[in-house]
Amino acid sequence: MNLTQKITVTQPTCTTPDVTAPMGTQKTSGFRGVGTSLPPVPFVIKLNNCPAGINTVKYRLVPNFSDPNNPPSVAALSAASTAKGVGVQILNNLNTPLTLGIDHVFKDYSAAGGNFSIPLKAAYYQTGSTVKGGSANTSLDFTMTYE
Repeated sequence: MNLTQKITVTQPTCTTPDVTAPMGTQKTSGFRGVGTSLPPVPFVIKLNNCPAGINTVKYRLVPNFSDPNNPPSVAALSAASTAKGVGVQILNNLNTPLTLGIDHVFKDYSAAGGNFSIPLKAAYYQTGSTVKGGSANTSLDFTMTYE
């Protein structure tokens, strides 16, 4: 068998720009004890230039900093953060905590392709019996799976 044309195999994918959730300045007096959180801040993960033909998109958020004592929806703060007794909880657009480290199906995806947004929220979440103010930053890796 001879092929006279060059064959190129490509992986269909969407492009996703970096995301920052601007948490702003929050007051520690808003916490009411372990397991409480401050008002969530909305942010979106954009899926741009998605090709046609993808039937299902799954996404996963994996915290770069973790604490085994935190609930599965709460990322620990980075070592450079100076705040204590808090983490960052990720929620879906219905304010339901999003379990980190597992796949979630993006239900608003269309096999026709195009541009989409995954609406999420982030909230400071009290993890310790006392809270100390300071810088409170974290980061998460975002991974998509296509079917």
